[in-house]
Amino acid sequence: MSHILLFVTAKSAEQLALQLINGDLTTNPKWFALAETCLVETTEVSGRNSVFTDNVKDGIVLDNEFLGASEDECQTWALEQMDRFSFLDRDFIVILDERSAAEGTVLVKYFHDFPSFELEWANGPLPPRRYEWYPFRIAYHEIPEVHHDLLFAPPLDTYPVYFELSQYFTDENGIFNVQQAYQFQLAVSNLSQID
Repeated sequence: MSHILLFVTAKSAEQLALQLINGDLTTNPKWFALAETCLVETTEVSGRNSVFTDNVKDGIVLDNEFLGASEDECQTWALEQMDRFSFLDRDFIVILDERSAAEGTVLVKYFHDFPSFELEWANGPLPPRRYEWYPFRIAYHEIPEVHHDLLFAPPLDTYPVYFELSQYFTDENGIFNVQQAYQFQLAVSNLSQID
């Protein structure tokens, strides 16, 4: 079973975190790849149950040491712990921040740590740099699609959209439109089948 680290860095985003932890996304057909989210509550690691919360009852107040944490602090903690807990998805975290509550968006971070793909038509390897975090601000209900696209879909199908053409699917507020990107992928796929 796959688990994604969920960091809540703003008190205002806790309600959205509760929704995600308690399965708000389980109706999404791509959710098979993302069976659980694990809220990271503490920076001190002594065992799985002392660090992660994956089911919260209504009315429970979250005990969260990451309130006010920076993206870098979340990323650093994730990289340090991913090898320690085999049930965690590697290279993928979700951060709920001030914008999350106001906009219904989350910051998805993907860590690329293997050789990039060289595509004939691309402006270099995709993703461009190894050992780097790539951010995507998306609508929270689109987490399963991005998780699937970056970790499970064929890279030749998805990497061009996320790493070469992402500016065409990102609005003036910095929100990546996953549905537009998916429609583009379908159109390209259909064109390639005609040839």
